[in-house]
Amino acid sequence: KEEEEEEERLVIPEERLAIPHEVGVAPRRYAADELLALNVGCDAPPPGFDPDPACASSLRPSPRAADAEPDEREGREEAAAEMAALREEMAATDTSGWSLWEDDEGAFAEDCAVALDALKEMDAVRAERTRAADADAAARATPRVDAVIFPADALRAFSETDVETSGCMRPYADARSSLGVVFGTWSEMLARGGSGGGGWRARVGFVQPWEGEPEALVAWLCSEDAKARKSGMIGAVGWLKTTHLTGPALTAAVSSAYERAALRGDGVGDETAAGVPPPASAVYVSLDVVRTVTEERACLEVYDLRTGRELVFELSGEDDDDDDD
Repeated sequence: KEEEEEEERLVIPEERLAIPHEVGVAPRRYAADELLALNVGCDAPPPGFDPDPACASSLRPSPRAADAEPDEREGREEAAAEMAALREEMAATDTSGWSLWEDDEGAFAEDCAVALDALKEMDAVRAERTRAADADAAARATPRVDAVIFPADALRAFSETDVETSGCMRPYADARSSLGVVFGTWSEMLARGGSGGGGWRARVGFVQPWEGEPEALVAWLCSEDAKARKSGMIGAVGWLKTTHLTGPALTAAVSSAYERAALRGDGVGDETAAGVPPPASAVYVSLDVVRTVTEERACLEVYDLRTGRELVFELSGEDDDDDDD
């Protein structure tokens, strides 16, 4: 009879054992040895089970701490106390009045002079590198592009057509960037002495879409440069690539297409004689067609691929709705 009463006491009530969505499940009966095993080996006992601190593994001290020698534990405690005292002493120390030179003004002035000479030398090296980079860029960017002038509303009209054709603003659209050939005329600006040799201005007439890859477009522009220069008529003055909401940018793919054409000797940057306009393959226009359509002005940048630098450009009409510019 005593054994039956003990087994009844080991039954966990249903409301403590069952998971909320399993209320109504018949309670499980645990034998004494099962409860002891759960108590010893389980850090997360079942619901309704109260672990015994003397047996539960989650409440027992770690074996490493229990096996440590008393002297070792005492040594660790002393080291921790010394470190805590050292931190408190360091935090309380006022170092605002400390100086490496103390009262030696001569040593201070000497060290300041050495530091100043080092800074001047660094500035001179940086200035020399800047001058060399500018000279190299000027050599590569000859003939120079002073400005690119776009006709009124041309970029907005091109953007609206491209957005409608590509469907880039439709839901879940996967539209690729479009390419275009920028047609116009070049005019040479006079130098200070009233003679030639100044920069060049490109006056854009229109943009013609191009089907193909950037590298093929660059190669075609290189072959067309000589024809346009000889005829003196309207011809290609640059090329264009669209973006969608990411803003204008000079990407690695565009730079690589131009550099590969230069390595193949397709005529990129070869003609630097007086009176010869810049190559159309080097004038690159990056146009965000979505932002141009949705915002109040054209969103673009113009780059010289020979140097990677941005060029000056002029807008008018709806392409330039900012009265301050």
